[in-house]
Amino acid sequence: MRGVRLVNEEAARDLRAVLAAPVGVETGPDVPMIAPAMLLGAPKIRELTHAMTPPEGLGVVHEAQVFQRAAPIYPEGCPEIWISGEAAAMSARFDFEIQSGDAALARMQTRLRFVSFEEMAAIQGTSFSSRFETSQTVWHVTGAIGAEEVLSYLALSHDGNPIHSDDNAARAVGLPGAVLPGMMLCGVCEYALVQAWPGIWVREMKARFMASVPVGASVRFAMVPRKTDADGFVQMARVFAVTSEDIIAAIMDVQTEPVIN
Repeated sequence: MRGVRLVNEEAARDLRAVLAAPVGVETGPDVPMIAPAMLLGAPKIRELTHAMTPPEGLGVVHEAQVFQRAAPIYPEGCPEIWISGEAAAMSARFDFEIQSGDAALARMQTRLRFVSFEEMAAIQGTSFSSRFETSQTVWHVTGAIGAEEVLSYLALSHDGNPIHSDDNAARAVGLPGAVLPGMMLCGVCEYALVQAWPGIWVREMKARFMASVPVGASVRFAMVPRKTDADGFVQMARVFAVTSEDIIAAIMDVQTEPVIN
């Protein structure tokens, strides 16, 4: 898609507000890492987004998510966006690559799997253990991420999956009730990271989703540094998103860079 703006200033501001609120901050990246998700409402890719809809009687599991960018992105957007997808009987994958000339500025990849009621109900996740921590671990507990915040995110991202907004629809596919979108969880994680380690921006995030988080729950992020530079800036970290029942909902491996003023 040529000449398509990634996000305008108003939408970027609204997305920042939705993601920053659970972390308890008012500022953060001008354009959140998850901003490419807002392109899902573009009419030109309706066929691709249709491939993300599970067949009748099945639910959709967000298995993995990758975000990469070469530099912080700003609201004026980018001139070219390349989108590709691949759908199979029981899975789907789509990739967004945002380019300026010959340079790739950002990339987003999403992997989905379609499952039966029984398969969905069997996904319980793994308990968090203190062995995953180090002495440098930083914890951040979000506020409750309620239905109002989720509905605001769904409107911005054009995510029409009813399992995020309708308890009955969620129960029909094997979930206990409405659950947080995986991309929203990644976006909140980014704001927790830049709040925990001021002076960094997130260059890459690779997330694996292991269990659902109910709408209305809070999330505990255990941010574990893996590598720091000579100035003490965290360059690599592993983040565990943990539910109030001590279940690992997602694991995010991130790479960061210091902000250059």
